[in-house]
Amino acid sequence: MKRKRNTIFFLIILFLIICIGFLIQKYYFGKSGTSAIIEQDGETVAELDLNKDTELFLNDENGGSNTITVHNGQISVTEANCPDLVCVRTGAISETGEVIACLPHKLIITISSDQTNSLDGLTW
Repeated sequence: MKRKRNTIFFLIILFLIICIGFLIQKYYFGKSGTSAIIEQDGETVAELDLNKDTELFLNDENGGSNTITVHNGQISVTEANCPDLVCVRTGAISETGEVIACLPHKLIITISSDQTNSLDGLTW
């Protein structure tokens, strides 16, 4: 009986921790971003304003190409010639901290905000 009670207590605590983590992510990190930082091969290539509709074409030294589109406050990779197209299937992103990655072309797009957050990690 005691073992069953401990298991239930453990599951309740685990559920509460998951809920708190979800709420922190949703309400603290889930804010709309204002710009997108585009990095290719570890170097910042461009910083695009999410409020201005833009289309950017990037090529790498190995013949890889990506078409990046900003539309209605969201950014997405609309075309790529990589084999898996994970970057295209990721879809549009707009919230701070969200990322689109195209590993074959060494491309990373990160949403950022003008506001600085004092919390950059969660530790116990």
